[in-house]
Amino acid sequence: MNRADRTATPVRVISAWLDPAAWDGETEAGGVRVPAVVMASVALDEIVVRT
Repeated sequence: MNRADRTATPVRVISAWLDPAAWDGETEAGGVRVPAVVMASVALDEIVVRT
């Protein structure tokens, strides 16, 4: 991942999280279905570890 992508990805994710609907219901990633708030925590961990 290049430097521009490392900056743009967190910005896109944070922008999406500003929408209250992003925290409601369930979501799926990699065949795993979990509450959206749990997936947000996983995504945040990934951003912190990989950037």
